[in-house]
Amino acid sequence: MNETIILRPYEKSDTGFIFSSWRYSVWYDINDTPEIESEWYHHKTKEIKKLLSDPKTTVRIASLKSDPDHLVGYCVTNDSTVQFVYVKLDYRKQGIATILCRGLNLGDPVTKIGKSILRRVKENK
Repeated sequence: MNETIILRPYEKSDTGFIFSSWRYSVWYDINDTPEIESEWYHHKTKEIKKLLSDPKTTVRIASLKSDPDHLVGYCVTNDSTVQFVYVKLDYRKQGIATILCRGLNLGDPVTKIGKSILRRVKENK
């Protein structure tokens, strides 16, 4: 991709993308039981909503400079601890997640990709 990526503040209009990508990513990484999918999504939605409404939560958004409404990724933190980071597939391996998480504490990853990123970060310290 030859687009310039910028970091910008979180806007309410970003919420739908955050909810859908967060739930989808975690569900398909850790679950394989279709019978509980609806209940799990309901629970995860409540969990994300609670986190986003916490005044200690910060959301960093990565978007295209030419179109700031086009999100390419985000990082959700609470008390400077990363709760979740997501980058769209077409924009991965460009250092966007690293930029989004710069200066933050890394919590326990919940996805395979998150665990891999944490392992690489620890190896490079």
